Amino acid sequence: MGPLLGRFGEARVSLPGGCAWGPRPVDYHLKGFEKMGAEVILEDGYIIARAKKLVGADIHFEIASVGATANIAMAAVLADGTTTINNAAAEPHIVQLCETLNQMGADIEGIGSNKLTINGVSKLNPFEISVIPDMIEAGTFLFAGAALGDITLSNVDPSHLSIILDKLSQAGCPFKNNK
Repeated sequence: MGPLLGRFGEARVSLPGGCAWGPRPVDYHLKGFEKMGAEVILEDGYIIARAKKLVGADIHFEIASVGATANIAMAAVLADGTTTINNAAAEPHIVQLCETLNQMGADIEGIGSNKLTINGVSKLNPFEISVIPDMIEAGTFLFAGAALGDITLSNVDPSHLSIILDKLSQAGCPFKNNK
């Protein structure tokens, strides 16, 4: 929603459902868009957001949210002025998103920290990217290997899995890092 609102001034997306883990609230996203000057309405199961031009805002998340951080950051790169996201998510895929946006011409500071400062720019440029491996998927296979026996994972970045590897080590599961 953020990229559409930032680029075209309007976005219409269906309300998210949930999953086995629970509901997927979008209040941080919507409140962030409103702080940036968007009108947000819920209508017939859809979120409709409109803004002639988004403006920078100071946004604070009570709980860090990967989805809200990404959504607000993508909207903010084309906003007028500066947007600050306090208590931003700092997971590897958020770091890669922000680094990629910068390579496209955005101006994002604080990448990898819980405070992002995004200075709006007038346009972004095309960019080619190699996406990092999915750490959730890699972690799932690591736990499957711990439960079922040997497993070899290739093309993953162990630094993105440090918490999982620490827990496996604490549980007495042997593993070898060939990187």
